[in-house]
Amino acid sequence: MDLFNNALGRSVGISDSDDLPQAIMDKLNNDELRYISNQDSDCRATHQSVLIKTNE
Repeated sequence: MDLFNNALGRSVGISDSDDLPQAIMDKLNNDELRYISNQDSDCRATHQSVLIKTNE
């Protein structure tokens, strides 16, 4: 996981949400998380890698 998603996860974790798994799924479904594109065969970022919204 990247620093962007880590920060978002921490903010959800300290919130007053009664259902943390659902709060994370809401972030995913609302396109608030990111993934790293163009990873190499070892799942590491490359010079062409960028953060993409989860809906793209």
